[in-house]
Amino acid sequence: MKFIMHLTIQNIKRRRVRTILTLLGVMIGVVAVVSLLSLGMGVKRELLQGYGDDASIRQITVQTPENNQNKKMLLTDHTIEKLAKLDKVANVYPRYEVFTNIQVGQYTAYTNLVGIPSEQLSAIALTDTSSLSEHARKPELVIGNAMGYMFFHEGSMTSYQDGKGDLNAWIGEKAKVSLGLDENEITDRLTIAGVMQGDADEFSEQSQSIYCDIDVLRAYLKKHAAQGNVLGQPLDKNGNAYTSWVYSSVVVEVGKMEDVEFVVKKLQDMGYQTTNMKEYRDTAMRTVRMLELLLGGIGLISFLVAAIGISNTMTTAVYDRVAEIGTLKVLGCEKRELMAMILLEAGIYGLVGGACGVVLSLLFGKIINRIAVSALLLEAGTKIAVITPKLALSAVGMAMLLGTIAGYFPSRWAAKLSPLTAMRRD
Repeated sequence: MKFIMHLTIQNIKRRRVRTILTLLGVMIGVVAVVSLLSLGMGVKRELLQGYGDDASIRQITVQTPENNQNKKMLLTDHTIEKLAKLDKVANVYPRYEVFTNIQVGQYTAYTNLVGIPSEQLSAIALTDTSSLSEHARKPELVIGNAMGYMFFHEGSMTSYQDGKGDLNAWIGEKAKVSLGLDENEITDRLTIAGVMQGDADEFSEQSQSIYCDIDVLRAYLKKHAAQGNVLGQPLDKNGNAYTSWVYSSVVVEVGKMEDVEFVVKKLQDMGYQTTNMKEYRDTAMRTVRMLELLLGGIGLISFLVAAIGISNTMTTAVYDRVAEIGTLKVLGCEKRELMAMILLEAGIYGLVGGACGVVLSLLFGKIINRIAVSALLLEAGTKIAVITPKLALSAVGMAMLLGTIAGYFPSRWAAKLSPLTAMRRD
């Protein structure tokens, strides 16, 4: 076996120009495959991060259909108890939303104030300077970490975040808040008690929302009800308020992600409208898979061209070494040893070219990420091209495998070559 390795190395060294050109072809193929697949993986990762974690994907927002006239379809405490008994459901809690105009200094935002139970409110990660009261009489506001983009200066129309504003500076401030519209509007000063953790550019379902305790909000709205009509509460066909409190929406939390579609179908069969991040994520994932297949296919073409280059190199090498092969056979070299020598040389081309191609891909990946951050105005450190160890090792292994396969037919021809024919051809 040692002499086979020695002859293989000597042949690679002997034809340096051919060797360099063959390695260059393999490197280009590997760079094309790795770079294109890394772009697909980077886009996929960014999309997954944009759709939140597993907990948010397992949440289903339930609403009554538009123009609903069926009292049984209203989202009341009784409805919550009924939904909580559904199979695969882990938890159910209500949400109450009120259109809000909130003003802090010279900055104004138009959004919804969302009331959620204290248990869910306390589960939100807040900044260190945030502080919620246990016995508040008025709703205390918890602002999403990306809300700085929603507040605009009345004069310049620039956002608070564009002015490098820090939302934590508003904690403890009394914001001027107008709840509702027209004659039912409630104007008051409400305290900003907390800001969610996270950078301003970290977007999620909660990052551009303002939350408060639903029980405090409910009591507050009842206290300020005009002529018995509570802000945001629907009326029956006779113009009277319902006896039960009606929520804007209900959040259904599913125990396992694979059961989300089952619960969604169950809720839709009951007549409710549902929205869920998993639906959007699955649609995006199908698009990303198509993109990965397209990019992988383009890269594979380059890989196959490189394999053809190796096959051409090995065929030429065998043709040039006909006399040497004949001599080896006369000296007793077996067919399997000749095949091993040719296949080993082809495999080395694939291994070395693949490894060099991965190194170049890592360098190109860094360049692509820097250009993407600058050109697309992404957050510093964002990686559009993601080369994982698994991808790198797979690329090297595939290059070596294709190189070996490309050397099979030349090695077989060399093994079948007659010593007498070889000596005559020389």
